[in-house]
Amino acid sequence: MGKAGLSSRLLVPGCLLFPLAGLAGAQAGGVSAPRSPIPDLIASLAYLELSYELTGAQYVIAHTDPEFDDTQLWTLKYPWEKDVDVGARDGRLYLEASAGILSASDGVQVGTAQGVATADTDWISYGGLVGAGWTQSFGEHWRLRPSLGFSLTRLENDTDYNAAGQIALAPILDNGFANFDASAAMTLASITLLYERAFGDVKTHWRARWSQFTTDVFESTSPEQEGRDQSSSLALRADLDDPTPLRVAGLPIDWGAFVGYVGLNQVDEDALGSSKLYELGLSAKAPVEALFSALSLTASLIFGDDVRGFSVGMSVAF
Repeated sequence: MGKAGLSSRLLVPGCLLFPLAGLAGAQAGGVSAPRSPIPDLIASLAYLELSYELTGAQYVIAHTDPEFDDTQLWTLKYPWEKDVDVGARDGRLYLEASAGILSASDGVQVGTAQGVATADTDWISYGGLVGAGWTQSFGEHWRLRPSLGFSLTRLENDTDYNAAGQIALAPILDNGFANFDASAAMTLASITLLYERAFGDVKTHWRARWSQFTTDVFESTSPEQEGRDQSSSLALRADLDDPTPLRVAGLPIDWGAFVGYVGLNQVDEDALGSSKLYELGLSAKAPVEALFSALSLTASLIFGDDVRGFSVGMSVAF
């Protein structure tokens, strides 16, 4: 089944300004600046921006430190996947593609010898992913799917300072952690286990996907940001669909519910405010045979340790 997802604007994750925090502390206390977090940051943002398992959403990432504004972030994505019949008895060729964009904004206020220094930063990230694999059936309900994927992502940052920030923060932040552009390539090796079963009219779909990915920042306006990062993720999702007696324009309406979980490993939790995200949602689905097999409207809540968000979107199945 293919799926393209569309969501409204969303608020941001909490990890976006931690480079500014570390460097502001270095400026105030004479400590050496930390290693570049950019490969970790790009890996986290690319997963939010391109992954099939999380819907596009609007997030707020809360900061407990009063010097930091809450991060506002939104994502818009178009994920698609399909199993293609190539004549094999128990298997199908798997294809996937995704395009997405992510925008975020936050700010920081730091006391310095020149007074309160402020930095207001905007991030934009955009990219695409393609992948292929093989879906093997086992019995009536189980399928196993190994796959490989490749993505390209672009991250751009624009930061503005007040007068004190121009003196205290800009010299150490610009081109290193602020006001820079970077490009990254990501390779993914995944294994997905799928289970589908109907209980009367109720249809259930279960999905577990483990991915190991390598993020390579191969070009940046600040060369010290270039580097390679190894990460992994575990994504779980369960969907339930049940017919209703309702009809709209003569089309039968099914209602649905879904729950999802994404855990990012070997990624700094500060990058997204949480390395674990949960999603709870509802959907309404109708067949539209002339164009595609089904049209769905969805609404969901997304949350983590310091993250809260929501999504209202539309998807189509081919």
